[in-house]
Amino acid sequence: MNDWQHKPFIMVPDLVVEIVSANDRFTDVQKKVNHYLSDGVRLIWVIDPDTQTTNLYYGDHLITLSGTDTLTGGDVLPSFSIALADLFKTE
Repeated sequence: MNDWQHKPFIMVPDLVVEIVSANDRFTDVQKKVNHYLSDGVRLIWVIDPDTQTTNLYYGDHLITLSGTDTLTGGDVLPSFSIALADLFKTE
């Protein structure tokens, strides 16, 4: 295990974006999310290109976006929004 996994963030970001790769295990990603939340990160996006879904962790809330949903930054990034269809668009 990496040393950073045993220490809290020195400066906690408001937003963490985790992109799931083909070799990521669900349990490993979930451990990271729990670590971020326990350190005080306000908003976490877990983006899964394979399933074209995004999980938003906001405090103790979990919202799963897919299809025609729109990803927003909430009160962390109030002017940010993107349609998931645009996020996962391939050309």
